[in-house]
Amino acid sequence: MRAADGHHDTAIEVVVEPSVYDAAVDLLWQHGAAAVAEVEGADGSTTLLAGFEPARIGNEAPDMAPVIGALRLLGARPRTITIDADAGWLTTWRAGEPSHSVGPFHLRLPEHQAVATAVVTPIDLVIEPSTTFGFSHASTRLALALLGGLDLTQARVADIGCGSGVLAIAAAKLGAASVHAVDIDDHAVATTIENAHRNEIELTAIIGSVGALPSGAYDLVLANLTAGTSTALAPNLVPKMARNARLLVSGLLASQAEAVRRAFSGLTVEAELGEGQWHALLLHRPE
Repeated sequence: MRAADGHHDTAIEVVVEPSVYDAAVDLLWQHGAAAVAEVEGADGSTTLLAGFEPARIGNEAPDMAPVIGALRLLGARPRTITIDADAGWLTTWRAGEPSHSVGPFHLRLPEHQAVATAVVTPIDLVIEPSTTFGFSHASTRLALALLGGLDLTQARVADIGCGSGVLAIAAAKLGAASVHAVDIDDHAVATTIENAHRNEIELTAIIGSVGALPSGAYDLVLANLTAGTSTALAPNLVPKMARNARLLVSGLLASQAEAVRRAFSGLTVEAELGEGQWHALLLHRPE
């Protein structure tokens, strides 16, 4: 999800269930949101906070009625709020964004401190989400948990829909020989490259989808997408997998897992994890 820094007076706070999450986010962008942040609830719901710039003429507050109405038709629960315009959108969001320990990883913003214990020092993932929000979403945590259990020494990895680059960077830090990341959003690709430099690792990030990947087979394909996108891309993803390769699919609801399994029926389920209503699968292509 893209975001732009700046000062915002008007915002929409909307509680959405996982089943309408993607539609709600799309509506907010379509209606001119300048930034979208999210906070997960203990019940599996997500609260989206979308900031809107003042109207270009007269600096008037934007009309929120159309987007409020569209969100209600989805079954979401929106309300208009105001934010301290002097605080800065990203400053407000970052103040409440925690660091996360997932498997062998510690995921944090650049201003947060690295952690270490007497027993183990986690793999540090320093991610700047200034142009891609959602880097700490449940779908990302599930993907990191599955990824952390893999031996990627000398592996060739592809990341489809790389976003902030967190999964691609994690794969590189696990010893992958090469990592190729793609995203149809040029802002996401730029952020992935910046975060790779921030983490002092090398990878290739390209604007595009599966077809933009360099030729050849991959030992691991990462797809933290929506269930619909993953199933639609299935005919293109599987041919990119080497024999004995794995496909990590995240970003789906538990209720959608069976449909995703069917879309990749030639692969076997090696592992799966859930958090609330979110689900992730690790699939294996036989030799």
